[in-house]
Amino acid sequence: QRPKDVAEKLHTVGPISLSIYDSDTLKSIAKESHLTFKERMDFLAMMFTFIKNRCDAVMKGTMLEELVAQPRLKLTQSLANLYQNENK
Repeated sequence: QRPKDVAEKLHTVGPISLSIYDSDTLKSIAKESHLTFKERMDFLAMMFTFIKNRCDAVMKGTMLEELVAQPRLKLTQSLANLYQNENK
């Protein structure tokens, strides 16, 4: 699947379209349900442009649904990790 396809299903069908069953993750996903399709895709584009390991994970077929469902959270976490790693 492509990120665009997952995002389209998320916006048309809802979180039931995801293969995520962890209640904490689903609660976290609900916090980003207000994002528009464009906002979600913009966050993903930013993440894939600047965070290589997230891009690699999607290319390997892992984490795609979580990244699409929580793009702002995952981008924020990635940037925090990047900052911490640079300051070690």
